[in-house]
Amino acid sequence: EIIPFLRGFTHNSYFNITVFNSNFKQFMQDFVPANQAYIDKANEFVKSLNANGGTSMLPAINAVLEKRPATIYLISDGQPSDSERLILQMAEKARSKGIIINTIGVGEDQNKDLLRKIAYIT
Repeated sequence: EIIPFLRGFTHNSYFNITVFNSNFKQFMQDFVPANQAYIDKANEFVKSLNANGGTSMLPAINAVLEKRPATIYLISDGQPSDSERLILQMAEKARSKGIIINTIGVGEDQNKDLLRKIAYIT
């Protein structure tokens, strides 16, 4: 459940959720206040998701980078269908924009090495 994570935001925080597999979609078109109403809607959004398809990380992360958030929380198994070289270039792009990517590994076969590299670069 993502709710405990979202409740940790301060009252002046904004957030959005972008999910990806072979495609990506966003919870909202732009960042929204981390208030109870949006947290409840986000929880329903997350509950409606089904894991399927590949893990095409680049289009989703690049779309998020264009919105210039201060921080990205990347929750992934770290097994992208994109090349590792391109993923690390994306992390460099984030760093050049002053964006921090925190990575959270999930699943038994997560690529901890790649997730650490992404976080370290930014």
